[in-house]
Amino acid sequence: MSWHVVYTRPQEEVLVTKRLAAMLGHDSSFCPLVLSSRVHRLVMTDRYLPAYGRYVFANWETDDPHSWHLVSDTVGVAGILGGASPWPVIPGVVEGWLAVAEPNGFVPGLQPDVVQPTLGYGEGDFVRLTYGSFEDVLSYCDWVDRWGTHLQIRGLLGRDLGIYVPFVSGARIVLEEKTAATSGGQALHRKRGRRGGAPFRKFKLSLEVD
Repeated sequence: MSWHVVYTRPQEEVLVTKRLAAMLGHDSSFCPLVLSSRVHRLVMTDRYLPAYGRYVFANWETDDPHSWHLVSDTVGVAGILGGASPWPVIPGVVEGWLAVAEPNGFVPGLQPDVVQPTLGYGEGDFVRLTYGSFEDVLSYCDWVDRWGTHLQIRGLLGRDLGIYVPFVSGARIVLEEKTAATSGGQALHRKRGRRGGAPFRKFKLSLEVD
């Protein structure tokens, strides 16, 4: 089974995680939390907040349509990353969080807002992923959001495989070939987002080749 990214309604991350756990199993959903400090009227208070706003993680067989429908029909779920063909999170990332997470979901040391300012690659570029079983595999950068990179692994098992690589995973993605963005390619990306059914959030980043 693989972990996938589920997009929720605003401020419903924890509720959706509990609902998914009730349907998929106790250890099949996860909402990583971070500690946030707030000063109000000279009094500092700490509270736990979702590390990824409107993003939670659920574990099921990627090709299982029954589990896909259970997740997508859950109250509070706004979409699944990848739509009808969900993109698995790169192996080892969520498992690493769970290994150190406290019972309430707090992950010590997790700082998702610290994002590399210059990636060296962008949407439409061919890159090489250096991580685990994907060591030195040539990939296509489908798009980049605030939290990570979405890759298409070309020709794996006779078909393309979509995979999500969070920045905090530490996996290196090296530019292999720079391609020019075209209006046609951007239109295809928008079409993919609508067809997939997930309300993807795109963040404009300044990408330059060193």
